[in-house]
Amino acid sequence: LASSRSGAKLTTTGPVDLLFSPRQIASMGAAQVRLSGGGLPGLSLNLKPGPMGGGVAGTVQMERYSQGLANLSVSSLAFASGKDGAIRFSGGVGLSGPFPGGQITGLQVPVSGLWRPSGAWSLWSSCTDFRFAALQAGNLLSGPQKISLCPNGGAILASSPGGLRYGGRIAALDWRARIGSSPFAVAAKNIVVGQDRRVTGSDMRIAIGAGEEQTWFSAAQFDGLLGTVITGNVSGGEAKVANVPLLMQNISEAWRYADGRFSALSNMEVIDEQPVSRFLRMRVRGAELVYADGRITATGLLREPTIDRVIASADISHILASSSGKADLRVDNLVFDDALQPEMLTPLTLGVVANVRGSVEGSGAIRWDQSENGVQSEGRFRTSNVDLAAAFGPVTGLAGEIIFTDLLGLETAPGQTVTLVEVNPGVAAFGGKVRYRLLPDLKVGIEGGEWPFAGGMLRLEPTIWDLGTEAPRNMVFTVEGVDAAQFLQQFEFENLNATGIFDGKLPMVFDQDGGRIVGGYLVARAGGGNLAYVGELTYENLGVFGNFAFNALKSLRYQSLTIGMNGAIDGEIVTEVKFDGLQQGDGAAKNFFTRQIARLPIQFNVRIQGPFMQLISSAKAYYDPSILVGQNLPALLRQQEELKKPPMQQSPLQSPTPTQTPDESGVQPSESEQ
Repeated sequence: LASSRSGAKLTTTGPVDLLFSPRQIASMGAAQVRLSGGGLPGLSLNLKPGPMGGGVAGTVQMERYSQGLANLSVSSLAFASGKDGAIRFSGGVGLSGPFPGGQITGLQVPVSGLWRPSGAWSLWSSCTDFRFAALQAGNLLSGPQKISLCPNGGAILASSPGGLRYGGRIAALDWRARIGSSPFAVAAKNIVVGQDRRVTGSDMRIAIGAGEEQTWFSAAQFDGLLGTVITGNVSGGEAKVANVPLLMQNISEAWRYADGRFSALSNMEVIDEQPVSRFLRMRVRGAELVYADGRITATGLLREPTIDRVIASADISHILASSSGKADLRVDNLVFDDALQPEMLTPLTLGVVANVRGSVEGSGAIRWDQSENGVQSEGRFRTSNVDLAAAFGPVTGLAGEIIFTDLLGLETAPGQTVTLVEVNPGVAAFGGKVRYRLLPDLKVGIEGGEWPFAGGMLRLEPTIWDLGTEAPRNMVFTVEGVDAAQFLQQFEFENLNATGIFDGKLPMVFDQDGGRIVGGYLVARAGGGNLAYVGELTYENLGVFGNFAFNALKSLRYQSLTIGMNGAIDGEIVTEVKFDGLQQGDGAAKNFFTRQIARLPIQFNVRIQGPFMQLISSAKAYYDPSILVGQNLPALLRQQEELKKPPMQQSPLQSPTPTQTPDESGVQPSESEQ
């Protein structure tokens, strides 16, 4: 029928008799047209009259046409037109070849549609399965895959007076592939592409890797706007990086994809994935996330969610192909004050420390890969001057550095040290040092501690605390070589003198009810000592015989003295004092009565029961009433000022404040004296 200089030939097996009209094309008989040669693909067109003797019908077949790495083929495309002139066609097209950043192989595109003489046309008016044999995009490799695409009303693709009109829906997507050597999977539901080029969907999950090494991201809702640059949003997201035991929740982000680079600004919360949380929920606002060339990077600030204070900065990098990466954490001058306390960051400090004042700084690093070591982490944090309330009393001037060998597991090497300017479990001790280490399973190993104390030493014995449970925590303080005179100076007992050296132990138990001494004791060393009252009686006259006895026994020497202690350190302490080998000391009045007593083997057993610090105040107030004046004078002055006010200045809704009755000395007694 025709030929060209390039060698292309158009041949027929019979006459081609077509009738063209504005309404339709009609074939008057059967014929076959073939195109071949000249570098063109082999194409066969079979024509015949349409159904019911009107229009045209036939099939089209095209052999594989290759150009470089690309090839195109039409296995069979059938068409037919009716009396209305519209041509309906269906068949399949095969395609393989490169595209920017990758290549697709064995793409099978079913073709079904409608063409009208007016030039209007439409494709895929029913659900259609699109398949490919292989897909490579960057380092992503996918095997055979099927995607079922349905029209979102009308047809998936159609012409209109305003241009192209399109819309489609994927009810469920489940795509399996590999990135490098790692498994890769994408799943989503209700994916809709609208005429406005916007894509929406739900229940999306992207996973890379398998088992504990899997990195995954999920989103309750997502959307995107198609174009040269694709943008969109995600809400209700969660994510986890490999086997790092941290979980990201409540992710919302605005994302952008262009030139093979995905970037996002994200808001999220970070929680501990362990059954016993090592830290509480943190908030991240405006984190920057980028995916390009097979690498995910992210930077952001971790904040305490209730007051929005920055706790640490994070810099994360993850390589998808090797499932390896790192996270660098940095803490810059984290201040603890009235607004922020450690229990707002970790539950492990509850019942251990409170009322913390000071700052912490340091850094940590987390590394992960597919080796046997899996995840490794380390860190170094320091503080120079922190005040706090511990279970055993207030601590002032805590300073030290902690080096983590496993930051995520909260483990350290032995020999971690903190120094303490002062610790006061009821009696102040200065210049102390504590050695410890953090053990697996949220345990603290106290290796020991010591404080210079009243001429001797106060030592903390080794013990282990379990921070992961509410079990009681035990501590034992050993007292070595305490000088009685210096001990009394701690409480400013100016009218009492004592000599003697004491040793002992103070076992202490701390639980949800506070701290208490269980079986504590102090024992005087061999040789004993002296107890003496060196002041005058100032509180009240004891009477003739009372003064006589007091002056005779105001100074005593003892050979042995034992003090036993039990009870709550913030409540009632039971103290049992036992004296043996008593004699009059220097300054005591000697008379017939005292010389007779000296011949007897007298033993004093004294039991004192009451709040520890209030007992100390009561003993001092016995010979120094100025203490009571200092404690109660402000209250008395306030009471007198209230009495001076005219009655009309008081609200009828207010009741008078109950007052205490002064004792005979005219001094208002404190609660400990009543």
